[in-house]
Amino acid sequence: MTPASTALLFVPSPGAASGGCWTLDFACGTGRILAHLAGRTRSSTGIDVSPGMIELARPKAPYAELIVGDITRQNLLAGRTFNLITAFRFFPNAQPELRLSAMQALRRHLAPDGLLVFNNHRCDSGGLFLLARLLGRRPHTMSLEEVTDLARAGGLEIAEVFPIGTLPATDGHMLVPPWVHGVCDRLAGAVGLSARLAQNIIFVCRPAGLRGGVAEGFRRPAWPAREVVHA
Repeated sequence: MTPASTALLFVPSPGAASGGCWTLDFACGTGRILAHLAGRTRSSTGIDVSPGMIELARPKAPYAELIVGDITRQNLLAGRTFNLITAFRFFPNAQPELRLSAMQALRRHLAPDGLLVFNNHRCDSGGLFLLARLLGRRPHTMSLEEVTDLARAGGLEIAEVFPIGTLPATDGHMLVPPWVHGVCDRLAGAVGLSARLAQNIIFVCRPAGLRGGVAEGFRRPAWPAREVVHA
């Protein structure tokens, strides 16, 4: 399951009490997430600092509102809020100061009962990065503790965690067949180790102080490897 398809699991079903879903894809890049969300939300907005990326996103997401700019420095969304905010492949690549600024900006635009879904695709405990350190390299990574601290500093709490990729792999190359990865992910999840071994982890966050699970009206994924973080 890809990060994009995981994000879709949190889009309200047609006719849900929420009356539709307003989504924001932060650092939208070429529009991969927006393309997956097309037709499933009431309104989709993508934002990226790169004009080139936005131009690449236009053919993939022709019905989305696309904005060029930096919401950590500019008031581009004018107080608007969204039910679902996604941010994939951004936080581990950013410096700590930018991570915090971005998280705080996204929190300001998150509806009171909304969800922020983002991933850490460079988790420092993942097998690929452990292997890199054994070889004397210093990969740019982000720890689970850093993610937890970042969410808290941004006024959010982690509701659910979805680990992906227990075995080492890169974006385009797997050392073993995909089914082997799936089996290992399920086994790691069954013994409660997936969040410590996976190199890519998807986090579902809600505003701090909002009790209960995922907001009402949102679909819940049913993953064997799911681990729930209790507030």
